[in-house]
Amino acid sequence: MRSSHALWMLLLLSTPLVALAGAGSTELDKLSFYEGHWTCEGTTFASKDGPEEKWKATVDVKRELSRAWYGVKFKVSGKNPSETSEFKGYDPAKKRWVHIFVQSEAGAWGFSTSPGWEKNRMVFTDSEDPKEHSIFTKLSETRYSHRQETDGVPSFEKVCNKRN
Repeated sequence: MRSSHALWMLLLLSTPLVALAGAGSTELDKLSFYEGHWTCEGTTFASKDGPEEKWKATVDVKRELSRAWYGVKFKVSGKNPSETSEFKGYDPAKKRWVHIFVQSEAGAWGFSTSPGWEKNRMVFTDSEDPKEHSIFTKLSETRYSHRQETDGVPSFEKVCNKRN
């Protein structure tokens, strides 16, 4: 994760994003369980930056931009509240999944890619740090987990359950 201006990210990534518009619908359908409203319980693991912390969050996911992307709104409540806006999509030319996020924390943003599903999980690799991975695991149609790791050491994990 880096700190920068969201506008810089948009300019930097605008060319590849245009190529994705309207593409990869069949691949996107493989993530259809993700669409909806979720409640989550998470843990930020103890590190040199601080002690372990438990938190709660909501995730709202819907198809956007002519259904070419999944738009995600992630909100953490509690002692250290934050908000993240994300887009997940599929690039059929490069045959890879794309994940873009911007956070409320000092202009933090990121861009990662994944070759796709391996059984019930998808592993995204950070575009600037190949040691950083986001592991997205489908536990059932109504439950998933998301774990962030660097060099195999977890920094956080959340488990989410679908709401009606």
